[in-house]
Amino acid sequence: MNHKISGLLLLFALTGTSCKVFKSGSKKAALREEAVPTVIAPTAERLEQKGADLVSSSWSAFSGKGDLNLDMNGSDLSLNATFRMKRDSVLWLSISPGMGITAARALITRDSVKVVNYLQKYYAVYSIAYLQELLGAPLSLSELQKLMLGLPLFDTATYRYDSLNFQWMAKLSTWTNRLFFEAGTMVSSALADQDNARSITANYQGQMPSRERPDLYMPKDIRVKVLANNNKGADPSVQESSASLTIIELSAASNLQFPLNIPASYERR
Repeated sequence: MNHKISGLLLLFALTGTSCKVFKSGSKKAALREEAVPTVIAPTAERLEQKGADLVSSSWSAFSGKGDLNLDMNGSDLSLNATFRMKRDSVLWLSISPGMGITAARALITRDSVKVVNYLQKYYAVYSIAYLQELLGAPLSLSELQKLMLGLPLFDTATYRYDSLNFQWMAKLSTWTNRLFFEAGTMVSSALADQDNARSITANYQGQMPSRERPDLYMPKDIRVKVLANNNKGADPSVQESSASLTIIELSAASNLQFPLNIPASYERR
């Protein structure tokens, strides 16, 4: 499992731990042009007031298990995934091919990323800035969690409603975040850099309630697609990777541990 695969797993642990937090039992109508203002602040609370079934202030921690499938340029992997996260603090992911074997673990904080590959016996430690370079997108821990939760990604930009394409949209530098809703529920968040033909799209489907609080739940199925334009070499091409996570168990308990043991014999890469 190379750094690029680990990077996508990190994205998933962040996307794909890709959770989107909703509040169940809400019967709000779909967003309609006549029912929303032209400009809103990019917060879940504001979106909720305008008909979106979102919650951002209620969650503090999540943990769960799921089935993770990766397609890295034609190479398919089917894995078991365990994830744990605390809001704006830490995201932890452990993946396994089955049989009780831990293949790799990742720990992402506000400042750093740590990945341990137990199959190939190496580890990597790098900054959030390097993760952003690896993913080709301006995603820190906060943005990754928002992508997981199905929330607007930008805090410093204003989201506007595009009545022609039925979407909410905000721009930050060369990046655009588009949000799509069906029946008041966010079903897709797309992040794109049109100048460099790069994009990350997360699609959400279904619901998985947490054990402790059924009113807090994540999408049961999360699908992430990453497109990157390879401008290097004589034969430039667009590389596509995708991942899907199906949640089978979810908890909202906050007493979480984030173990990341690095054996002394492991090589740093």
